Amino acid sequence: MYLNRTFEMVLGIIGMVADFGMAVIGVLSVFLLSFGFDGLFSAYPSLEPLSQLFQVVTVFIWLPIISCAIGGMLAAIATYQIAGNKRPKLAGGLFIASALLSSWLLFTLGAFQSILYVVAAIMCFVRKEDEPSQV
Repeated sequence: MYLNRTFEMVLGIIGMVADFGMAVIGVLSVFLLSFGFDGLFSAYPSLEPLSQLFQVVTVFIWLPIISCAIGGMLAAIATYQIAGNKRPKLAGGLFIASALLSSWLLFTLGAFQSILYVVAAIMCFVRKEDEPSQV
């Protein structure tokens, strides 16, 4: 008997698109901010301490971007594993890991895809194939 896992796949794909979208937006915003402020700091030498602070902050902005990208990759692997009901337990574990990685910092706004990943993981663990009734 084949168990249809379409809902888990849809949740995984939506979360994966959200993760990769946030990573792309984060990369673009870091590049735009760094290029915009470099001209400001070179024009006003009195803002040099602020420039050093901005460089430190820019380094820490990369952490949630990288975590969103890794969480999206784990979700892609989980979605592949759930397709065709290959390995639902592994997919559930990968969905939980994706949820943890994509929302470990609250300012990444990762709660949306993390909730989707947790729901997909719970469904992977709970849903079982129907055993044929013995009549």
